[in-house]
Amino acid sequence: IRRSFFDKFCHPSVQMIEYYQLGRLVYYSNAVNHDLCAQFYHNLEKVDDSTYSTRVGGTDIQFTPSLIRTSLELRASTCPFLCYPSRDLPFGNPYSHITLDTIYMYFFGEERPLGLTEFKSISLRVQDYVMYRVLTACILPISSRDVPKMRPWHSFLLYALSHRLDIDIALHMFQNIIYASSIVASHVVHMPYCHVLTYIFSTLRIDTTRGTIIPLTLYNEFG
Repeated sequence: IRRSFFDKFCHPSVQMIEYYQLGRLVYYSNAVNHDLCAQFYHNLEKVDDSTYSTRVGGTDIQFTPSLIRTSLELRASTCPFLCYPSRDLPFGNPYSHITLDTIYMYFFGEERPLGLTEFKSISLRVQDYVMYRVLTACILPISSRDVPKMRPWHSFLLYALSHRLDIDIALHMFQNIIYASSIVASHVVHMPYCHVLTYIFSTLRIDTTRGTIIPLTLYNEFG
């Protein structure tokens, strides 16, 4: 996203970004090394529930939530809660008291229609919609173009971020990457966070200047 635009016009989103220390995640604009990211996903193997191993550019990597957290300098958290990719309803502890009814009332100011689990993002307040687009573009990206439809896990995370709840962003990113690595549809593999992974590779002294380099496109809807 374009930082100068957000600083001027989207102050609530900037406050959220600063609180969770997401600057390296949402403002990072260097190019993506597609070849290295493809190696990362292809070689990813499970060691245990919180550790995977992979090999990139001839370097062995122990891939953990901690590696993501320290590399991006994200806000520290020990909260084990996950709302994705499990997608279970109701939400688990320590946030079992938060329901879709709670979330719908907060964002739309009325009772949730019976049976409705996916909300219309275009009906959000402007500041909430901007934060939602940051969420779906950077924090928990979606592979489809059906952005207006708010799934329960995106709705929960938007609510959690708006209330500054203790959410482990790195853990959600880690699980999203592991989940994506296991899905192959029509011979196409979804590879989220390639800009983040390229940056992490550089911090591990892996040469990210060779191979297929793809410039990162700014999220131009908001500047």
